[in-house]
Amino acid sequence: MSRILLNELQIRNFATIVNEQITFLPALNCIVGETGSGKSLILDALQLVFGGRADKKIIRKGSDSAVVEAIFTTKDPEIHEYFNNLGFPFEDDQIVVKRIISKDNSRSFLNFQSCPNSILTNFSKRFVDLVGQFDNQKLLSPDYQLMLLDDYCGNKELLKIYSIEYSDYKSRLNLLESSKVKLNESQTRMDYIRFQLNEIDKVSPDADDEIELTEKKNLLRSSLENQERLQGTLLELSESDNDILSRLNGLKKSLIGFSSEFDDLLLGSIEKLEVLSYEVSKSLTGFDSVEYEKVTDRLDSYQKLKRKFGGDISFVLKMRSDLNDELEDLSTLELKISQLEVEISSYKASLHQKAELLHKNRLAGSTQLASEITQKIQSLNMKGASVKLVINNLETLTSTGVTSLTFLAETNAGEGHHEFKEIASGGELSRMLLSLRTILSSKDSISIFLFDEIDTGIGGKTAKLVGKALDEVSENGQVIAITHLPQIANFSKNLIHVNKMFTDSNNRTTTKILGISKKNDRESFVTSMADFK
Repeated sequence: MSRILLNELQIRNFATIVNEQITFLPALNCIVGETGSGKSLILDALQLVFGGRADKKIIRKGSDSAVVEAIFTTKDPEIHEYFNNLGFPFEDDQIVVKRIISKDNSRSFLNFQSCPNSILTNFSKRFVDLVGQFDNQKLLSPDYQLMLLDDYCGNKELLKIYSIEYSDYKSRLNLLESSKVKLNESQTRMDYIRFQLNEIDKVSPDADDEIELTEKKNLLRSSLENQERLQGTLLELSESDNDILSRLNGLKKSLIGFSSEFDDLLLGSIEKLEVLSYEVSKSLTGFDSVEYEKVTDRLDSYQKLKRKFGGDISFVLKMRSDLNDELEDLSTLELKISQLEVEISSYKASLHQKAELLHKNRLAGSTQLASEITQKIQSLNMKGASVKLVINNLETLTSTGVTSLTFLAETNAGEGHHEFKEIASGGELSRMLLSLRTILSSKDSISIFLFDEIDTGIGGKTAKLVGKALDEVSENGQVIAITHLPQIANFSKNLIHVNKMFTDSNNRTTTKILGISKKNDRESFVTSMADFK
């Protein structure tokens, strides 16, 4: 059954729709209504939900903005993980997508967070298939067709192993290429690294040493300042032409003949100053200018390193370690390249072996798949139609092996086979894709299938066959189809009736949408569809 389901779609102020809520069932849902009623507006709204481009022309006249909101449900843990990895987790198993289109801009929201449209587009590519008038039909992609063939012929597990190995192989190829580029530039780089390492090693920096040197410099500077102050004091006391002792001795002479008390006082002062001068002189030591210069020079070398490499000495030391590692890495490049070449050769041989087995399985499965699709197409009243799968063996390895695949179809016997995308008739193409979907729906990650133009150019018997095929697809996924044929609508478990009307108050066109899911009501309505124009 479906891994993810579309439960509700809310549409407001969207063209002729004022405010409508649509409920979808996990089965075949048919959108029905008369021509011009607005059936395609529902798919237009879903296109916006799935990341389609917004056109402000869809805003209903007189409104500031149009709003489309869809609620999906899932219990699949892988889908929970997918959205967690995207950064848009959800709770209660509900995924909510909202688009707001105003006259100035368009805003997108996923699980109540603003998101780019590319996220919605990737989500839809992974889980939704649009078949009909839209350009992003997954089934027309050769890569996607190859994936479906692999699922059909049982290549899934082998391809998973191959993909992991191929990824490792490519990463080694990229590493080999970058290593060869490095080798060409290595000599210049190695010379530069050695020059930088030499600059660092000449200093042989150490964070603790820098701290000790700074402290030593401060002590030496303090010692020098003390010596300078003592020297100045000694000069004032006794070592200048006008020092204090000389002036006191002169004063002593000028006081000869005065009181002996003056003599005693002066003599005591002179003796004390002479003792002070002696003690100061004795305290003077020779300042170690050589050591001071040695310390400041080394600290200067630290500053130069920090200016050149940035940061502190710890950062310089880290730079030295990184440069050493790079030098060692460059020195072993030739050996590394040789080892990579051996590894790549081994990977290549292993990948070719697995790729050939994948190719062999694809060849065998393609014939059977083409036969089944042809039978299914012909059962949809395309009697002369057939499908052919063309497989070629490539010379070089790709992410999926050595196989190229092309789906070819012939709509009428004798007209020749052409690629699916070249089939002119939209109705024929839709039936081709429906046939493929019927066979492969149980083997694919796609959960929601939208069909438009599925009933183009058919009627009666063919419509009944198409309806039955749609019902088969809905056994493994949710199907939403636009149809005007009762034969198709009769298979639906949920009818979505779109009706256009005029309001009396302002004579404006309004589209109303009604869900019809009860069996008796559906049968009665399908009977009335014959009156549709």
